[in-house]
Amino acid sequence: MPAPVRPTIRRIAAAANVTPMTVSLALRNQRGVSPSTAARIRKMADQMGYTPDPRISTLMAHLRSYRKTQIASTLAVLCPADPSTLSGYLKRMVDGVTTQSKRLGFYPLLTHLDTIPKSRSTVSRVLRARSIEGVLILPQLELTDLSDLLDWNLYATVSTSFSVTAPAFHQVVPDQFGNTLLACDRLRAQGLHRIGLLISTDQDNRTRHHFSAAVSWHGLSGHSVHVDPLILPHDDPARFSRWLKRVRPEVIITDSTLALDRMRQSQKLKLPPLVDMDTEGQPCLDVIGQIDQRPYDIGINAVNAVAAMLQRGEKGLPGLPLLTMVGGCWRARGTLASAKSRA
Repeated sequence: MPAPVRPTIRRIAAAANVTPMTVSLALRNQRGVSPSTAARIRKMADQMGYTPDPRISTLMAHLRSYRKTQIASTLAVLCPADPSTLSGYLKRMVDGVTTQSKRLGFYPLLTHLDTIPKSRSTVSRVLRARSIEGVLILPQLELTDLSDLLDWNLYATVSTSFSVTAPAFHQVVPDQFGNTLLACDRLRAQGLHRIGLLISTDQDNRTRHHFSAAVSWHGLSGHSVHVDPLILPHDDPARFSRWLKRVRPEVIITDSTLALDRMRQSQKLKLPPLVDMDTEGQPCLDVIGQIDQRPYDIGINAVNAVAAMLQRGEKGLPGLPLLTMVGGCWRARGTLASAKSRA
């Protein structure tokens, strides 16, 4: 009995009375084929039992990568503020998004959320007019529900933070818990055991408490001396002063050296050395280290995730949202060995 004939793109093309290129585009959900024709080809491929050969798919993807990059479509990048005013963490993430978008043939359209029309139909018309199929959401300044902003079934969407509470998108985010544990371990290795944390309530909520949880776990597990974190909704110099005297931290990890410096000046306090959560720090303060959360790399990987979804023809809200965490690194600033004596 002869072996069954393996269905190929050429056989599907002959059966559908189209060209092999048309079949290839339809099976990869690419432009250039009408929706009705693409649906007919995919149905016929299923009936014939067609499955792509992964070796050939890998080879073709490799060959396509050598073609001259052209702008394929526009990628909407939703920013929490005017893109021209972004700095620090967000600016470095935008740089990664912009670099990788151009590398893959996308035009990154940076858009401030407040400038987007409130009407869902209006937004959809604007995005369609610009041939936008992919959306990338940057970290927001507060917990934000974007459920009513768009018909998300029309787009391949990736979020870059936990600040978007709904809908549930695929996410590419920093490993804030792991990054903070790394910083605590480096501080302990230098003889600093009373590790304090000063963080704003907004930041603690937007990060799902990963920073405060990591510092607390490090102390409660015996890796260091447990010091209650200080979580403030706003500047509170008197409360900060009381906390400083009560817990006597040898080093403080903080999300805002600006706020800490204001409270220091208000109470005329002497501070222990500080560790920044991925900020530049105040030159007048004793900043001995930084938790670099690698926002540039997060931006690159977020664009890669959107591009992969578009290549697979995957749009809409995922049934199983995937979470990709990007590990950060510790950056020493100054001499840690003498930090304890200065505290």
